[in-house]
Amino acid sequence: MLERTTVFPEPDHGEALRALAALLDAGEPLPSELPSEVNAALRSVLGIMRDTGAVVIASLPKDLSTGEAAELLGISRPTVVRLAEDGEIEYTRPSVHRRVSRESVLAYRERRGQKRRAGIEEMLRIDEEAGASTDDHPMKHLR
Repeated sequence: MLERTTVFPEPDHGEALRALAALLDAGEPLPSELPSEVNAALRSVLGIMRDTGAVVIASLPKDLSTGEAAELLGISRPTVVRLAEDGEIEYTRPSVHRRVSRESVLAYRERRGQKRRAGIEEMLRIDEEAGASTDDHPMKHLR
């Protein structure tokens, strides 16, 4: 099960969050030595809290159910099963139910995003070759 925690900063902590986020935006180091992925996560969380005021933190277990993978990918569970059966996502079947690898699901999500971006770039290139202006193209922001 995907564990989620929603964090809302206290209203009187807003100024302190903004000040800390500004230091981090300026490239200042965090107070202690942290692994780079922790540093990046903290920077991201602080930026989100500064801008929107709340974050949702979710833990991803090493192995996911097909339902959890579907939720993570924003697709249906039967589609995840098909992707697993087609070899797009690695899975095991320790019992009756499939378990899919978190890394494999995230790698699939990245490949899917790259394909989408390549398709958008190709559409914009075709429009430009046809003489259409892409300055106000509805997909320009996706570049």
